[in-house]
Amino acid sequence: MKFGSNLNHLSIREWKWYNLDYNDLKYKIRILTQEDNYEISELYQDFVNNFNRINLFIETKNDELIRKVTFFEANFNRLLEESNINTIVKQINFDEIFYQTIEISVILKKLLKFITIQKIACRKIFKKLVKYYANKTEAGQFVSSLKDKLSRNERSFINFSLANLTGRLTLLFNSIKVERGNLCQFVNEKSHIPRCKRTSLISLFHNTDDLEFDYNISLKKNFSMSCLISADVNNLNELFLNLNIYLGFNNCNVDKESTRMSYTYLFNDNMNDEPCTIITHEDKKYSLIIACVGGLRKYSYCRIETDIADSLLKYLIDPSKNEVLDKLPTLYDDNLTKATIDSILNNKLSPKFRLICNRSRFSLSNEADLHQEPDTFHNPEDDYLITVDEGILTTSDINIVSSTSFDFDRTHFERFPINKLSIYTNDLNLSNFEDNLTSEINNHKISNKFQISYLKKLPTRIQKLVQIHSLNLFKNLDLYQYMLSCYMNVIPNDKYIDNHYSVLLNLDLFKSFENIENYRNTLDIETKLINSKSDQILRHQSSLKSLPDYYAKHTQPSERPLLSKSHQRNSLLSNNSSQTGLYTLHNSYSRENLNNSLTSHTSILNSDHSDEFDVDSELEYYDNNNIASMNYESGDSVINKVILTIIQLKRKAYGVSRDVESYGSTNERYNNYKKDPSIVIRSTFNEYQYQFERDFDKILSFFYFSLIFISLFISGVEIGIIYSILSSQSNFDRFPIVQNIWLILVIIIGLIVSSFLSLISLLLIFRRFHSCPKSHYLVITFGSFLIITSFFWCMFILFF
Repeated sequence: MKFGSNLNHLSIREWKWYNLDYNDLKYKIRILTQEDNYEISELYQDFVNNFNRINLFIETKNDELIRKVTFFEANFNRLLEESNINTIVKQINFDEIFYQTIEISVILKKLLKFITIQKIACRKIFKKLVKYYANKTEAGQFVSSLKDKLSRNERSFINFSLANLTGRLTLLFNSIKVERGNLCQFVNEKSHIPRCKRTSLISLFHNTDDLEFDYNISLKKNFSMSCLISADVNNLNELFLNLNIYLGFNNCNVDKESTRMSYTYLFNDNMNDEPCTIITHEDKKYSLIIACVGGLRKYSYCRIETDIADSLLKYLIDPSKNEVLDKLPTLYDDNLTKATIDSILNNKLSPKFRLICNRSRFSLSNEADLHQEPDTFHNPEDDYLITVDEGILTTSDINIVSSTSFDFDRTHFERFPINKLSIYTNDLNLSNFEDNLTSEINNHKISNKFQISYLKKLPTRIQKLVQIHSLNLFKNLDLYQYMLSCYMNVIPNDKYIDNHYSVLLNLDLFKSFENIENYRNTLDIETKLINSKSDQILRHQSSLKSLPDYYAKHTQPSERPLLSKSHQRNSLLSNNSSQTGLYTLHNSYSRENLNNSLTSHTSILNSDHSDEFDVDSELEYYDNNNIASMNYESGDSVINKVILTIIQLKRKAYGVSRDVESYGSTNERYNNYKKDPSIVIRSTFNEYQYQFERDFDKILSFFYFSLIFISLFISGVEIGIIYSILSSQSNFDRFPIVQNIWLILVIIIGLIVSSFLSLISLLLIFRRFHSCPKSHYLVITFGSFLIITSFFWCMFILFF
């Protein structure tokens, strides 16, 4: 299937009108190459018009998201300053902002995907032009002028970066997460209402020392696995959204996002596979040295001051600079330090390579908090540590490798055009998975093969992480081997052969974005992650629903102050904004009506807390506006109406309350309501929606099973009639067909009806909300096969 046909499926469906008009441009390129009535200047203007439309759309969406993030940052900071507010009310307000950040992240992820697809489309249409235009030189100049126009525009989709917005959103999300955890801890520990004090956000996060973290991944974790990420900044931002928000990894450097660090590799003429490494961080006092000493310990390490490490590097390059020799005896009190330094000096190691990158650090432990489900592993030693290295630079310049300074001109470095994600653990399951993994590179594209059973043994969040299509698993990735091939022209051995620079530098990591199956699998994973995160918030809100009445017995009304109303809604909350609830995240990528999935449900932040639990009035709002939605486009079809009627009759028969009218309706808009419903009511409604989906699938299952069994019964009757005729007549040709024309007609009609009903049952399987069980597929497909086979057999007997 060609890219032009796939573009609308690969991009964001509700934004398809803003895509690069790939098919139209390809058609005009064909006209340009085959006819004389179309000038290349006209084609140039068509390209420019497409670029301007895309740039304007991205700019508009970005400004909208910035305003929303700014608004919720202001509300969050205001809540932090409210020191005398009721704790339960404060938790509800934090939850309100918390789920809003998730909805903003949904739009942000869509925008990141949209930009990536436009870049791919632009690159492919340029290739089409160069390939088919007769004058290759003129075509090359034409494409170069367009690329130059895009690159000079800092706000073009080629240069557009959402890194700042992504950083602000993830910081807001993590900050709210910590405050919610603190408030919940207060509620659990106190029998009376505590007063929340403002505390430093940074001190509340689990900040791990960078050097200690790198020591753990280098020496304490025995197994590792690497993934390659496109250097495109949008793919990196999307990854950070997944790690921080949806997958819920602990951000170990939340205050600074990433740190600049370097690896200096020391080895002698033997160029061993395991060199000595000096790990240095910018503006850090200490550096870590790791040396391979062999024997039972295998590695020796020490932590020394960066200044001493710098002097040691200079001494190894130029022995005349021996000032460091006077400092070394002071370090020899520690046996590990002495063994490490002696190993470097005795083996005559010298610095050869240096790698500098920006590193972000994450961890996944077995300690479940309020907002995360525990994974299936329990040994603390099996905790997972994750690093994301971006902006990787390498060099063999002797002046740079002999220093720990970071103040060098980047022109002296070679840029490694790929980012890297690495996973470290002592969990044997990761080692088994990588042993089973096979990475193949064909036509500059990575393809991986592995048995799914090995993947399923990993923690759930690790499984979902490695299945994201923007990550490319790469077995035995080693940048030291890559630098050996670059600077020493050394061909790696069989284990590391794919680390040769001719392989890594020519990889096309964008190819994975063109695979519709991979794209849909990623959307399914992300949808489940979003749904899981939303459910966690809703469950937390459900646990708070009864708390205000409890605390009201212990607290005087004067002790429960109202939130300040000084912060009025700004332009973010305009009446024209499209609004959807949290429940729409369940299938946010499959609904066109999520053009603006962020809602402006901030009435709690600007109203009396006494209104927040007015359940009757807000449920009536849902009844009047019919919010629950069907999961597919033909929501008003006959079968849908029949099933919905059955569900409503069932609920009435069981005495369900007045929410019957809103249960299962197809209208999702609720812009006309005077005030937005609270998240407590949305939580209640979300339960209705999930129950509706389950009931719908059950009734639909009854329908398609009934149809297939009726079809089998009719087919059996028809086969029985024909068999009885054959048994009673020695030769079917002697059967008086003319005298029994009505019998033959009934047989034919019965066969047609049974075949038609079997096809309907087969089609109904695909109208379920949730995926169909394999047993259902087996029964329906096998039954349909029997019916179709009997149809053709009977027709053959009757007419041939």
